[in-house]
Amino acid sequence: MEFEQSQLSRPDATHTASTVEHSGVINALSEAYHWGTEHKLAIGLTAAAAAALALKPQLAMEALNAVTAGVEATGLSSASAAVGGTALLAGGMLAMSSRPAAAWNSFGHMTVGDIAYEHMTPEAKERAMQLIELNPSYDKWKSLAGDNASDDETNRKIFSMATTWADDIKGDKSYHADGTHVGNTPPDGPIATQNIGYADKNLHKYWHFDEHSFSTDGTPVEPTQVPNAATQIEAFRKTLASDAPDELKSYDLTWMLHLVGDIHQPLHATARVDQHHPNGDVGGNFVKIECDDCPKNLHELWDQSLGPSGDFTIMPDTNAVQQADANFPPAPASAVNNLDAASWGLESFNLAKQFVYKDLPPGDGPFQLTDAYRDNAKAIAQTQAELAGERLAKILNTEMK
Repeated sequence: MEFEQSQLSRPDATHTASTVEHSGVINALSEAYHWGTEHKLAIGLTAAAAAALALKPQLAMEALNAVTAGVEATGLSSASAAVGGTALLAGGMLAMSSRPAAAWNSFGHMTVGDIAYEHMTPEAKERAMQLIELNPSYDKWKSLAGDNASDDETNRKIFSMATTWADDIKGDKSYHADGTHVGNTPPDGPIATQNIGYADKNLHKYWHFDEHSFSTDGTPVEPTQVPNAATQIEAFRKTLASDAPDELKSYDLTWMLHLVGDIHQPLHATARVDQHHPNGDVGGNFVKIECDDCPKNLHELWDQSLGPSGDFTIMPDTNAVQQADANFPPAPASAVNNLDAASWGLESFNLAKQFVYKDLPPGDGPFQLTDAYRDNAKAIAQTQAELAGERLAKILNTEMK
């Protein structure tokens, strides 16, 4: 698709890029837009992100916002903007490993759900399934669960699959990112905390984490942004305990099933800050690692520590999930009885400081991880998943109306 100079002018692009407080990024964006006007918008947008990344990785988020605003300012058709946006994401944001939507992968979230289901009362199971049946993906989950099992076993599989819905919608074109920084920073106004059920087509990516920061060199840290996973878990609990309509309770339940898993993943509660990354390392995404069969960064290693399938568009085998969590040690009763979501985030934050980043020097690496480190990560992940599942079950057993 070719674009004429009149469709995308350099002055507009340069003006938009001026929102990025770095002259090199501004120039790079301007040149990239120029390339886009002479060739293709997709090429120009990809070059914009790549050029910004080549200068300073932490400015890539700002570059993305400037480019996106530039597209909107030109008045291009939504189809044209979609082409450019897709290229930008593929060529730029994936290159910088921006914060993923998921904490655990699908296998991990389903593990938390399976543990919760096994600790729920019959009454809670029945009520939860009544609400899950109202989710738009219910028929798909029922089909995937098969028809060769008992009703309880089928419901167990459907329940565990429902924990992935908040990630699955990222592949649904009817949903869109709200806020800034690719949707990871909440927008101003009521949209960030609105609770209107399935009519809400905002992705609310910022609900997925409860990020606390620590500094390794005295660099100032930012306060935890609100709303976040902890605040939303509390909001959804109130809905489930109220006389709200079932359609809204269904939406809140499926979100809560996911967020309880998210907040127990240490790197969804943590950002390491230093002079190189004053806004944080994006939950370990900037920290490159090396080991046998390792993913590319620290965050992904922890995402995958409960089981395979890092691609949340592929539904893991529910039987494999059940086999994986069958031998997890039970969580201490005193820990399960702590139902304060804010404290869960702090627990995960402390685990990250004490274990995730232990012995990892400042900087982006790559760092060589030992087998002992990976074994410890797996053990911590299993402990956290068990605790998340049992806490989730306790909430549903005692609060859901």
